[in-house]
Amino acid sequence: MNKVLVSKSNFWENIPEDIKSNYGIYKIQCFDDKLEKIIKIPRVLELDEDGILYIGKTTLFSRRINFLIRSLNPNTLGQSHICGRRYNNEFNINIRKRFPFERLCITLIQDDNPDEREKEELKKYAIRFGVPPVLNRF
Repeated sequence: MNKVLVSKSNFWENIPEDIKSNYGIYKIQCFDDKLEKIIKIPRVLELDEDGILYIGKTTLFSRRINFLIRSLNPNTLGQSHICGRRYNNEFNINIRKRFPFERLCITLIQDDNPDEREKEELKKYAIRFGVPPVLNRF
């Protein structure tokens, strides 16, 4: 599945129907100011070329991603998703400047076992880069 900007008002029009009602994991990244390339993120052990800011899981994409978008959006500042609460935390002002809401994008990945897949992805990331993604915690 392609990366979709979370700030687009027609976000769900870019998501196939069969995915909306499905489950799996999702990854948040950020495009550069030209919306052409993903911003790379320096990490402890090496450069994260994929620029993963967050890895999450869900049993229903449409519900969970709506919560996520509302919590990331500086105009709504919803509290129903931990990623958004971390992103909008007063201590993360420089994170928001470097990775502005208008350029955040998400990739939805269907998986029959989202709990296990999320754990695997987070473990793999931490082993490779020495830390979890910027907005994840252990």
